[in-house]
Amino acid sequence: MAYEKQEAGVSHRSVGVLIPQARLRASSSPEYGQAVARFSQMRVRIELFGELRLTSGDRRITGFRTQKTAALLGYLAYHLDHLHARDRLAALLWPDAERDAGRLSLRVALSSLRRHLEPPGSAAGSVLIATASVVGLDPAAVTTDVREFESALATARATEGEERIHRLVSDRTR
Repeated sequence: MAYEKQEAGVSHRSVGVLIPQARLRASSSPEYGQAVARFSQMRVRIELFGELRLTSGDRRITGFRTQKTAALLGYLAYHLDHLHARDRLAALLWPDAERDAGRLSLRVALSSLRRHLEPPGSAAGSVLIATASVVGLDPAAVTTDVREFESALATARATEGEERIHRLVSDRTR
């Protein structure tokens, strides 16, 4: 089952795993409202402009285990709509390492990221998707400043005249 949330004109879809063990219908039931509230609180924001920052609820993280762990998070966040082959990520971040050593370094970096992205109490795989062969971030659980900027730019391009100027200025002040 998927849930959809409208936010600033952007539609976000969430897969049922984000609300563990919840088989809820879109209704006015208290359980549905609580599930939606939990989903909203679970959203992770990753800022790529300037210093890399991860915000989840009241937690704000700017320091990561290693620079390559931060680079991995930045890469996954920038390419949010894609799953990436583990071998490709390992070769990209640890090009001089043997294949097995690169994959081990990737596993360690992913473990570190999982602790930041999915703190205790959140469902495993709710933000960081990792299988034996691919890795990615769940776009329904993550937002980035780059995405917001690209969306604002696309909206401004779709308008003309004074409305374009208004949209560019108002989106910059968010």
